Amino acid sequence: MISRPFLAAVAVILVALLPSSARPLMATVPTPDGEGGAPASRTLTIGVNDFPGNFNPLIESQGIRDYVVWMAQRPLTAFTPDWELTCVLCTELPTVRNGRIQEERLPDGDTGVAVRYTLLPDLRWGDGTPVTTRDVVFTWQVGRHPDIGSNAYDVFARDIRSVEVVDDRTFIVHRRHRSCAAAQLNEMVLLPAHLERKAFESDPATYRINSRYEADVTDPGLWLGPYRLAAVETGKTIQLERNPHWNGRQPYFDRIVVRTLDRSAELERALLAGEVDYVSGEHGFSVHQSSQFERHYGFRFAVFWMQGLGYRHLDVNHDNPILADVRVRRALLLGLDRDTMNERLYYGRNVIADTDTNPLDGIRDPDVRRHAYDPAGAMRLLEEAGWRPGPDGIRVDAAGHPLEVDLWAGKGDRTVDLELQIIQENWRRIGVRMVPRQTVARVLFGEILPQRRFSGLALFSWITAPREIPRSVLHSSQIPSAENGWSGLNYGGYRNPGLDRVLDDLERVCEPEANRALWSRLQHLYADDLPALPIFHMANAYFFPPWLKGVVPTGHQFASSMAVENWYREDVP
Repeated sequence: MISRPFLAAVAVILVALLPSSARPLMATVPTPDGEGGAPASRTLTIGVNDFPGNFNPLIESQGIRDYVVWMAQRPLTAFTPDWELTCVLCTELPTVRNGRIQEERLPDGDTGVAVRYTLLPDLRWGDGTPVTTRDVVFTWQVGRHPDIGSNAYDVFARDIRSVEVVDDRTFIVHRRHRSCAAAQLNEMVLLPAHLERKAFESDPATYRINSRYEADVTDPGLWLGPYRLAAVETGKTIQLERNPHWNGRQPYFDRIVVRTLDRSAELERALLAGEVDYVSGEHGFSVHQSSQFERHYGFRFAVFWMQGLGYRHLDVNHDNPILADVRVRRALLLGLDRDTMNERLYYGRNVIADTDTNPLDGIRDPDVRRHAYDPAGAMRLLEEAGWRPGPDGIRVDAAGHPLEVDLWAGKGDRTVDLELQIIQENWRRIGVRMVPRQTVARVLFGEILPQRRFSGLALFSWITAPREIPRSVLHSSQIPSAENGWSGLNYGGYRNPGLDRVLDDLERVCEPEANRALWSRLQHLYADDLPALPIFHMANAYFFPPWLKGVVPTGHQFASSMAVENWYREDVP
């Protein structure tokens, strides 16, 4: 377990997310009265900076969608705030010791594993329909279909060869290979077969637009969590109500309203005016805005800073002939003053990144190639690559074509605007013209990136699970295309057979020393070849109103909202 000593410093009560098998059914949290004996408000309004592009948990990868959906849906397994894997919808985590993980000989002579899960008793969808292994098999069938473009496609199609039903609650997942994380099945976020099967089987190619997650997202039967979606105003608000069929810990709040204010100044104004109770630490203020807000208004809130697994970087389109040259990629990184950017925009809160491997994961290799700010070195590399200074200071190749790249980024966040200004100015000094292009996040992550419609670079952040192997973002099999339904997160189209082999081996070589050597090799390959340009490992700030208790920041992709049933109000004098 990774030590998380900073949790003790929070000025609110942090209730740990219990494993589902230990979570008492129908448990309650405190229900204090409001001022003067009147009932305390049972509605919580959360401010966020983006709106989900869709609500289907198997389609695309969106942090803001997951933040909302975790209040109304749960995966089979997940990581707790203490970064321990746990069963969420199953009775116990499979292990070799408890007999739920067993090796098996496959017809081709290889060795796979059979992993046995049992669903929690009396799980029901929000319309009262029992959750069964039929939903598990259906979810696997949807996620592995090439026309769907599922974010779980790699695991469901490549890794899982079959799902065997034992009874209504017990099933066995047959994996094609040995795995160091055989019990982990975080991608298994169930779909209700009784509602979704017709849309899928009638035409898998149009399932994502004909799904009830698109046609009627407030259908109670879509949801399996403490809440269910009750009303949605696209781009503005999402209202969640208690799910009467949830048999886990009962939430304190009757209703949660998630309100999107995509301009950072509006989000701040709404919080100060009381129009929102709480701004999501995961999807609210930028670090820059948080630092300024803390200076002026921190006395009104319980403030908590957390370093997490957010990775800010520049994705690179490797089909662009300019960026396909590693000398150009190295020059762009050497020409970027990340230290000054960190100090000016983030008050030094972030950690400068050498690769995508986060220091908090405990596997970082400190001896990888560094790319400290060196504009002279950057210009030497560009000279070697054939780019000479032009009459206007922008470099040109032998044919006179300018060294110009587009850079896509989100829209509406002042910090992103400032980042783009710094990058543009830094690169202009080394003779590179950067053309900024911005759009709202739901278009960036729903269309531009997954359909690879950016020609140059893209600025954004990933958030991962602890020690997550970055196969989906680096392996050549994970390049989105029309042929695979735009599944996969290797938006840049990066191809490196040596790195592919390391990623494959990381899943199966479990002996600690050998596994660590593979992680080291991965980091050296990343730092040398730069499939993406690393910028920061990110921090987040949480501003809790004094009365909001039980919110537990996690620092990873399973956000605090996954334990929303532990949140409650405790009025203070």
